[in-house]
Amino acid sequence: MTPLEGATRRKGQTYNLNDIQNLATPSAYIYRKLGSKFIRLPDLDKKTLTICQPNRRKCGPMREISDSLQSMIKDLVFKNELSQD
Repeated sequence: MTPLEGATRRKGQTYNLNDIQNLATPSAYIYRKLGSKFIRLPDLDKKTLTICQPNRRKCGPMREISDSLQSMIKDLVFKNELSQD
């Protein structure tokens, strides 16, 4: 059996280089965790809210959001705080 691409074998154990070098997976650039669900970032940039389960299955309809709600969600997702402006 061949190891996965991007993985190295050392003394019978397989190490994932993404974990060692703290590189993100492609999914980390598309989804961000918010509470127990995930938000799809490309849709958030289009002012659409798409909420997904941890397995990336959508758990509701896509909703149009306002500019203020979009900036509030981005603050929560990227800074883990709400601005009081």
